Amino acid sequence: MRVCIIVPAFNAARSVAHLVNELQVAMRDLELRPEQLVLVDDGSSDGTGELAAAAGATVLRLDRNRGKGAALMAGFAHAREIGCDVALTVDADGQHPAASARLVLDASPDPRALVLGVRDMVGAGAPKPNQMSNRFSNFVLSAFAGRKIADTQCGLRRYPLRETLALPIRAGGYAFEAEALLRLVAAGVPVVELQVPVIYPPGKERVTHFRIARDPAHIVVTVARTSASIAFARLPRWVRRFAVAALAFTLFATVGHAILRAATAIHAPSITMPSEVAVTSPSGITHVGPAYRHDHDGLHEVYLEGSPEQIGAQHVRLVRDRMVANEYELWGTFKHFVPLSPVRALMMDISRVRYRHVDEGFPEPRLRELAAQSRAFDPDPFAPTLETFHRMVFLHSLYDIALSFEHSPLIGCSVLGLGPSATAEGHTLIARAFD
Repeated sequence: MRVCIIVPAFNAARSVAHLVNELQVAMRDLELRPEQLVLVDDGSSDGTGELAAAAGATVLRLDRNRGKGAALMAGFAHAREIGCDVALTVDADGQHPAASARLVLDASPDPRALVLGVRDMVGAGAPKPNQMSNRFSNFVLSAFAGRKIADTQCGLRRYPLRETLALPIRAGGYAFEAEALLRLVAAGVPVVELQVPVIYPPGKERVTHFRIARDPAHIVVTVARTSASIAFARLPRWVRRFAVAALAFTLFATVGHAILRAATAIHAPSITMPSEVAVTSPSGITHVGPAYRHDHDGLHEVYLEGSPEQIGAQHVRLVRDRMVANEYELWGTFKHFVPLSPVRALMMDISRVRYRHVDEGFPEPRLRELAAQSRAFDPDPFAPTLETFHRMVFLHSLYDIALSFEHSPLIGCSVLGLGPSATAEGHTLIARAFD
């Protein structure tokens, strides 16, 4: 069983030379060649690589700080290239004595085994936040791995190279070790756990780049994603193909729907909104400028007056309650007869395409009126279904749209007009009766 010792390091100048010397002494009987003791310099700026090289290690330099996972993978590739069977990984901060590294190396004669160092963090006096973080990660990984793992964050490990490099590991940083552990367990690799001594220097002397809160959170996300990937890979091929096809269809439909909404949108003309507000008198009549609403004898008497913009805004400010109630009834009926939301969305998209130019038949003053009506209708509870102005145009076009489905000459309406002489105040009355 041929070993390569890999030390991933980032700005570890304080401890790296001593660590390399210790490892050389502890592994002396193995007669390691220089290329079998490797320090991977992960973009250090403090001379870490130079110090390790001077101490006798082979140094691989990454072009920038790419995280522990990238450093380990670079070391693994080098180890496999020189014909090694296992990789012994040792953290560069001096936490793992060389004697502990030798114990992990010799823990199993099986080159396929994954050997995990297990730290006594309480006995070693590890900081409380580190202990809590480790317990949390142990609990999460053990749950997803389906077996108890005593120490999921210890960097002192012996990896089987062929099995590890065959895995589709995506995570970088500290999450790499969690993903590798899960995938090796899922692949049926034997796991050996060994209690090892560990050193925690006083706070000011200890060098670590592990972020107590952020890195465990990233590890949890990686574990969840990896577990889902492993579970998916175990499904029958036809199930995986169906799932991929369903996902592709959903993605295509979502993107297509978004593109279609953008391409068929009906845009409101630019207008200046009237500033009139609704005021209700003691008699119960609501006024908006010269316009009013008077509810009496079961009737809603509404009078509108002014420019197209004023009429549109008055309309909403006086009868918004009825407009909202009517639309709730309309959309509720739609949902009753078409209960499946994807089918409703498809019907709406077809309508958008079929009637994308319906606004071109509206006179310009009418469009300004609807634009004011749309802006006054904010907040709009129905906007997620169809944009406000687009919907106002459609609602005011329903009669003409209905005629396009019915070719009977009986469909139509009657209009009755009464001149000024018919009323005491001299107003003109217009009535419309739908047949």
